[in-house]
This record gives sequence, structure tokens and C-alpha cells, in this order.
Amino acid sequence: MAILSKLKIIVEDEKLAEAIYEMLYPDNLTAPKYMSLKERILKSDEGYIYEVEISVPNDPMRFDSLRGTLDEILSITEMINNVSITLK
Repeated sequence: MAILSKLKIIVEDEKLAEAIYEMLYPDNLTAPKYMSLKERILKSDEGYIYEVEISVPNDPMRFDSLRGTLDEILSITEMINNVSITLK
């Protein structure tokens, strides 16, 4: 059994969605072997969606790793958003 988490970040600007993807993609290439990561950018009626799906084995230690990865993604996304606001 595995734990699956899907995070969707919806933004209005395609360039912002691409910036999020480009900032996270190199880090996600070096994910631990027990962790599966899938990323993509989608267009929807709401705007552009950066979506990441993370799967880890059902184990307390792996859950902590999943939570840490989600925290890192959210921190990087917040930084990109703050820079974007500052540059406007």
C-alpha cells in the first residue's frame, strides 16, 4: 500500500506556472528511490495548473519525507509568487 498526495497550484499566468515547474523540476529528478513524482502543467477554465503527484510507501518515515517534500514545494512556490508580485 502507498500514500498518494496530489498538489495543484492554480495561477492565472502561464509563465508563472512554467516558472514553478522549472524551479522544482531539477530537485524532483533527485527524489529518493522510494518516492514517485509526476509533474505537469495543465490549462483549465481557472487558469494554469501546476500539478505534482507524489507517492511513497505506507511507512511513518516515508510519510515524513512526503510531508517535507510538500513543504519544500510550497515554500518554493511562495518565493516565486513573492518575486512575481515584487516585479509587477
